[in-house]
Amino acid sequence: MEGRKHKHYHDEEFDHHLLIDTYAGRDKTDTKEELVKITMQKIFQFLSSGIVKGETLIDLTLGAAFCHLMVLADFFKEITILDSSDKALEETKKWLNKDPGAVDWNSFSCWESKAAVLLELKASGTLGRVRQRCTVKGETLIDLTVAPAFSHLMVAADFFKEIFILDSSDSTLNETEKWLNKEPGAVDWSHAAHISCGLKGIRWRSEQCRGKKQDSELLDAEEEKVRRTVKHFLKWDPTNDNPLGSVVLPQADCAISAWYFEASCKDHESYRNSFRKFSSLVKVGGHLILFALFNGTYYTIGDHRFSMLNYNEDVVKEVLQENGYTTVISEVYESKLNTHLVDYGKIGYIVARKEREI
Repeated sequence: MEGRKHKHYHDEEFDHHLLIDTYAGRDKTDTKEELVKITMQKIFQFLSSGIVKGETLIDLTLGAAFCHLMVLADFFKEITILDSSDKALEETKKWLNKDPGAVDWNSFSCWESKAAVLLELKASGTLGRVRQRCTVKGETLIDLTVAPAFSHLMVAADFFKEIFILDSSDSTLNETEKWLNKEPGAVDWSHAAHISCGLKGIRWRSEQCRGKKQDSELLDAEEEKVRRTVKHFLKWDPTNDNPLGSVVLPQADCAISAWYFEASCKDHESYRNSFRKFSSLVKVGGHLILFALFNGTYYTIGDHRFSMLNYNEDVVKEVLQENGYTTVISEVYESKLNTHLVDYGKIGYIVARKEREI
């Protein structure tokens, strides 16, 4: 594949179901650790400070990913999903409808309990810093994330009443609808449900309990919580003056985006334009939660390599300032992945508060 021109997010070869299987599937322990487990932990950390709450969330994610939604669904009453890809919307629909072939997010071993996470945060001083600096709260949440991903929303659904999911991929929106409607072939997010249960202290011995009714009921409850909280999943086209077309959304208390911009934006100019429109969906006093992959060049889906926006944390901070935001939390770590499938140097977790309209 060397020497080939990298493809783009909206090319026909972009398979949103395969994207999830490659980077967040239950049998991919290395990428799952960095892109699923840690992401869910960070969302839980940001939202479980005791003052984090809300009712509505909007989600703009790259692809039909649901692992984050299993966390977020505990904090929001309603979720609206946006995407600019028909394929992503198809995968989302399959999962929501429990259709055969949907991505399975429901069966993965539980790493740690909520109590263990809180003890770790207290020992490191992180929880205290979050409580002092981060006052994320509200009723509505907007999510813009790569692929039909729901793992982080499994945490957020505990904090917000409403979640709105956005995406610029029709494929992601289709996958989102499939998952929400439990249609055949929807993405399997069972392993994210296991992680979400672990974060919230719902513990059991995976090997002994797997297949038992009580185990199944716990996992099903995590997924159903997200399905109840997601109120809309909408097409997001940042190339238009009004990316939502004729749809009018009230400004949200919180918006979250995971890896969407680096996968969907071709250059810094398109990134700034897309970010400006997305950040306008948040009300003054509300928050943005961003998960970013820095210094990246490409990611692989099947036999194809796709281009990744190459940017860093300084660019994000500049764009936040330009759009009336103050950075509350910024944590950047070196990537621990060693794989030919994707190339990026750092992973960032950022929380910013909107101080003014621009």
